[in-house]
Amino acid sequence: MGADQRSPGVTRTAEQTLIGIFWGYDGARDIGVPPRLYNQCLREISLQAGPLAPAENAVLFALANMAMADAGIAAWREKYTYHVGRPVTVIREADVGFGPDRGPAGRKPAVSAPTLGAAAMPSPGSSYAAIEAWLQTPTTDTVQRGDPVWRPLGAPQTNSKTSPNGLGTVNRTPPFPAYPSGHATFGASCFEAARRVLEAFGYPSDASFDFVSDEFDGVSCDPDGSVRPLHRRGLTLAQAVHENAVSRLYLGVHWRMDAVEGTRIGLRIIDEMAVQQRGPASALPVPVIPASPAADAASATAAEAS
Repeated sequence: MGADQRSPGVTRTAEQTLIGIFWGYDGARDIGVPPRLYNQCLREISLQAGPLAPAENAVLFALANMAMADAGIAAWREKYTYHVGRPVTVIREADVGFGPDRGPAGRKPAVSAPTLGAAAMPSPGSSYAAIEAWLQTPTTDTVQRGDPVWRPLGAPQTNSKTSPNGLGTVNRTPPFPAYPSGHATFGASCFEAARRVLEAFGYPSDASFDFVSDEFDGVSCDPDGSVRPLHRRGLTLAQAVHENAVSRLYLGVHWRMDAVEGTRIGLRIIDEMAVQQRGPASALPVPVIPASPAADAASATAAEAS
């Protein structure tokens, strides 16, 4: 799924490759980092769903950026708690005879290549019920042996043509742990904030928006110097949450669990902000957050003890 396009047996489609690059913003020259991408999306959502009034825009941008700040804290805390290896490391290390031994006689465990499993792209006009269904979809990755020369498609090295041979850097993986996906966490918190704000101010919460990524603006270049075409995508907010998250699987820089759990964290951040009703979150209705089975059991135990 996420292997370099020159690798044998790559199953990624041209559309999936486009999606992977479209949501990139991996710090490349003239592109920037993910929060810039999501603020560009917010601007289009504000204009196309409304346009929102100045006071409503203030709430939208303040809430979304506060949520993304929390998303960064939450995601990177988990990254350096669990230290989950990136696909390029794990897939190569799992090959017999490559890297440290993992068992008797040099045998190493089989690993799962990053795939979408049974998850499908939510259809146009889909609601957040589609996202909830996706979060519950079990992983059905095909288990396979490692590959000592496996290469990811990699984070887009846009506008990187600087070498004398006319080529830029390719196949780069972000230099920090995989789990959870920063893109998934940032994006889910941002688009969920937008949905809640639109709903709070009486706009359609299932609004769609068109967006041109700076990765495909008709100006940015591939590492070989070729100019990428202009590409405009039309998305619902639910589709944006999903597509942004799975884009990292198409690049081969994340596992499915990174995308799923990053999305879950991002959505929960907005719930918690709405419950606390601080700052711009005071414009949102207080949600009813279902207790987990573990919390229910703990409550029952406490009630019996009293």
